[in-house]
Amino acid sequence: MINIQKHALPISLFLFLLFSSCTMPKPPDRVALVYGISEYGNSQNAPNLVVADDDAEAVKNLLQNQGFNVTLKTNTEATKSAILNDILFLQGFNGLVVFYYSGHGFADNNESYICPKDIWDDNKNGYNWNQLISATELFTTFKNAGLMHVVVFLDSCFSGGFVQSGSTIDAVPPIFGPNEIPDGSITYSWALDALLPAVTTYMQYASYGSIIVISAGGAGEPVYESGSHGIFTYYLLQSPNYSDLDRDNLITTSEMYRFISNSIQTYWNNYYKDFYDTTTQQYADFHPHLTGSPREYIIFKK
Repeated sequence: MINIQKHALPISLFLFLLFSSCTMPKPPDRVALVYGISEYGNSQNAPNLVVADDDAEAVKNLLQNQGFNVTLKTNTEATKSAILNDILFLQGFNGLVVFYYSGHGFADNNESYICPKDIWDDNKNGYNWNQLISATELFTTFKNAGLMHVVVFLDSCFSGGFVQSGSTIDAVPPIFGPNEIPDGSITYSWALDALLPAVTTYMQYASYGSIIVISAGGAGEPVYESGSHGIFTYYLLQSPNYSDLDRDNLITTSEMYRFISNSIQTYWNNYYKDFYDTTTQQYADFHPHLTGSPREYIIFKK
């Protein structure tokens, strides 16, 4: 029988060890790269927007309040070289990187692009197409910087081309909407309908990427701004308050996607699904897309 008195720890030491062992580990560092471009140029026909720079300012404030170290560039600062160099400056960073972009998007030959400030040249009153940033170039830059944990939010037209389906089936078509030709309704209304295609895709897919993308719309469709923000960003900004589906006070990428897409469907698409935009020759409804991956990241605390 052991004599407890002889071997007992002093009370003060015991309490120190107890509370030391229960100390929560320091959360990983989190940084954000935030870009918004409304003013592309001053010359005639410059493709200027209204609120993309306001989108970026609001997202910067939200992320800072959530503990992110934010780099913000808007309008003239948001050039192609600045965006790519900001990524490369994070070389070897092991924490979470959030990349947010609001501005024009472009698509050509099955590739989607974001449009930095210098895609427009005032001197020739025309485009510098070599200043586009493709999905391939963006992802390659993240890879070259050795960044392992990246979440990308894109409020731009044709941004669905940045979303990799991974080993999943993307049930949302690249041009969404029941009035589109061909029909752009969600493909699978029942999970069992997608089982065989999903298994086939899984068997053919080599590996998951480490980048999660939530895009405002599909690879073939425009998205819209209205009032003070882009429609996608408006609901992204609300997500810390309304996305917590499991009520654990932590907002993950999948919870954000569900809230944003459901909100756009309810409050925008139900109203604009019958509005035909003669400029884009599409109906004005659209639907966000999410990278198919088993990963998800905590972005906000409620």
